[in-house]
Amino acid sequence: MPSQMARAVLFLSSYAPLFVVLAVRGTHRDALSLAAGVALCVVAALSVLVLRYWIVKAQTFAPFPTTVRRASPRDDLAVAYIVTYILPFAGVDLSSGRDLVALAVVFAITLIVAVRTNLFYVNPILNLLGYHIHEVEDADGRIVALISTRSYVRPDSVIPTVAMDRHSHVRIERI
Repeated sequence: MPSQMARAVLFLSSYAPLFVVLAVRGTHRDALSLAAGVALCVVAALSVLVLRYWIVKAQTFAPFPTTVRRASPRDDLAVAYIVTYILPFAGVDLSSGRDLVALAVVFAITLIVAVRTNLFYVNPILNLLGYHIHEVEDADGRIVALISTRSYVRPDSVIPTVAMDRHSHVRIERI
């Protein structure tokens, strides 16, 4: 399992498209909605930049071989994720304090659930950047998430990988 920081970055970056849509759609001329819109754009940009930084920085680390016993692509969850976790937020009015509080509560609950579960497997930003997420069982029987440019990972293959962070079971394929 990835560390809570890694999960939070994966979670926040997965919501970056929603943050931008909310900022564009919900920003009016009042100070509250303008501030909320700017804050959403900043969070969206920072989360994507941190995610991209981690992926690029990982390419400089010494790789270790990951022997793939079994692999399952997790890209199939993207559409369900968008419909379930992003569309319900689309009608939020950023000029309404009540809507902002409601959005914050639902978002906080979703963040907590995502950090404690495997919701990090679905990330449309990774897909937009050309990456796929696979659930991989390695030779030691550990289940890890593999971020790769490959859409298919062959069982019994050996892939050079680096850990996303020192506590993580998210591995990034070294290209």
